[in-house]
Amino acid sequence: MQEKITSQQLGMMAMLYLLGSGLAFLPVSSAGRDAWAATILASLVSFFILAVLIKLQTMFPGLSLIQVGELALGRWPGKILAALFVVDLFIFFLVAAHDLVLLLRVFYPLVGRLNLTAVIIFASVYVVYKGINPIARVGQVLAWVAIVFTLLALTLTATRFNLQNLTPFLADFRPILAGGIAGAAGPHSEIILLALFLPLVSDLGQRRKTVYLWYFVAVLFILARSWLVVGTLGAEGTALSRFPLLEGYRLVTLSNFQRVELFFFILWFSTSFFAVVLGGTAILLSLQQLFNLKDYRATLFPAALCALSLGLYFIPSDIFFFDMVISSEALLVLPFNLFYPSLVLLAGWLYLRRHPRFRPSTPMKGAPGR
Repeated sequence: MQEKITSQQLGMMAMLYLLGSGLAFLPVSSAGRDAWAATILASLVSFFILAVLIKLQTMFPGLSLIQVGELALGRWPGKILAALFVVDLFIFFLVAAHDLVLLLRVFYPLVGRLNLTAVIIFASVYVVYKGINPIARVGQVLAWVAIVFTLLALTLTATRFNLQNLTPFLADFRPILAGGIAGAAGPHSEIILLALFLPLVSDLGQRRKTVYLWYFVAVLFILARSWLVVGTLGAEGTALSRFPLLEGYRLVTLSNFQRVELFFFILWFSTSFFAVVLGGTAILLSLQQLFNLKDYRATLFPAALCALSLGLYFIPSDIFFFDMVISSEALLVLPFNLFYPSLVLLAGWLYLRRHPRFRPSTPMKGAPGR
């Protein structure tokens, strides 16, 4: 029986993914004091992708991006794009896993990268094996915990805020554009992975606004983070820090309580690990549809071993990760994440024009009529 989730669960999953991929890091730091403006620019990309995916789902209820691509573009063009999409998802997963490894090594510097990577990947294997419904239910609980801790974290950071670090505003558009592209590449364009979960939503036709609501909550948190972190550390301090938000917490003092940043470890780890789990689940769902498998968990262990091997081979060091992997996302991942759903949406619209009586064999409950 196919697993089902609700629009609220999907929206919370989207929020946790964006927070887990973008809360502790500041990919828009190249924009300097205008990182907040670059965040707004990057969020426009994720909003566009999300809107395209939801529109596509209402046009073809019950079918995923991969399935609509094969239907509207033809089997082999659809398969080729789907294979590239799988590679895209592997990149998301590896980047999210390595981000979490880097964060954990701040707190556990004596533990090797291989050991941490293996623990994270195989821990996510167990969670993914439990199924999508348990993941969605955990996300419902974790979302509220993340909101409370994020509000508290941003409030504490605001105590060290200095508006002078943000002036003059919008002095040069070029770094804003560069920061916006970097932020759009990751994590904002990675929201395309929701394309694999949207067919499982039972009430999207009636409650798709709920998905947008939780998405905007995540964007507001990330925007507040960019504003407060740069206002606290300054443009130079933000650019030199690997974890700007963590450095901001270290400046906060609460009476005799030291190492305030340790208090928020639960926020960073839980949201970052949830992002890894969603990335892994998306990979399995895409492989299931690419190879027409009955159970998406059939490729669980092979995909995990492949991810572990690829991660250790293609990310040999932290310097290589920041210099090559992160920069290549803007050149390779971002264009594909914009092109693929846009092309499928256009092809799907043309397909419905040619076949006005087409109806999917498994219509989505609550989908509006065409």
